[in-house]
Amino acid sequence: MRKMLPLFLIVLPVLSGAEFLPLETGNEWVYRDSLGAAFQVRIGTPAVIDGNVYHRLIGYATQALWVRKAQDGAIYVRDEENGRDVIFLSFEPFEGGWFYAPYRPCEQEGQVQLRRAQFEGPAGRIDEALRVRFRSFGCADAGVEEELFAENIGMLRRTVSTIAGPRTAQLVYARVGNLTLKTGQGASFDLRLSVPDAPDRVIRADLRLNVTGPLPLLLTYPSSQEYEMVLKDAEGTVLWRWSDGRFFEQAERTVSLGPGSRLTSEEIPAPDKDGIYSLEAWITAGESKREFAASARFELKRRQ
Repeated sequence: MRKMLPLFLIVLPVLSGAEFLPLETGNEWVYRDSLGAAFQVRIGTPAVIDGNVYHRLIGYATQALWVRKAQDGAIYVRDEENGRDVIFLSFEPFEGGWFYAPYRPCEQEGQVQLRRAQFEGPAGRIDEALRVRFRSFGCADAGVEEELFAENIGMLRRTVSTIAGPRTAQLVYARVGNLTLKTGQGASFDLRLSVPDAPDRVIRADLRLNVTGPLPLLLTYPSSQEYEMVLKDAEGTVLWRWSDGRFFEQAERTVSLGPGSRLTSEEIPAPDKDGIYSLEAWITAGESKREFAASARFELKRRQ
């Protein structure tokens, strides 16, 4: 008889090539501080320069910039005057040194922290946010002090220096690929994974929709299906889809959800092979049929 070895799950908060500032045309983020002041960051039309694809980054810095993502996940900006690329934003933890951070309100340097930070704000709670500190030269009461980022979402929070003291702006709206985060309505979507000690080798996925705002959240579904989940391998091949083999009534309906948390738990069959996998989940509402979305990457290993 073949011996069944137990499996365990490692949730990977960061993988090589993680996108902490996803550069995709149409992505946008809106931030608001405690005084009600808001600003928008968005990704514009791409262009090819010297064989590399750049995206227009608008609203993040003091001017619109041509930026591209390097293989290590860092963001480089095109210095159009000198015809070269320079580092603009690094996501590599390194507390022993600083990277030059141009195109800020004043001359600045950035440093990615080794220790992750817990974020809790209008966008929900993220336990493993990446923290980038900044320091300024030759100016007072100006410049960025700190930024927090979440993988595959973008910047969550920015703290800047002012003459009245630090001021923090937090993410209140985001559209990143197929993910739409409408925190202005007071809603967030979360996906968490766990695997019990074998031998059943079943992954449990918890999908949680949190409604916290004063207004009800209206979700319009094109059918009786309320969510979808897809399991993929490291190459992006779909291994399993929750809706396969299920029947859904094809009738549009609108659901009104008041404040509270809605939890759905499902069992996911674990892949037979060791490796890195990802599970994507989304609410099948709205015009895109993907009103809220989340994903989690994990590694399966057999204990020796």
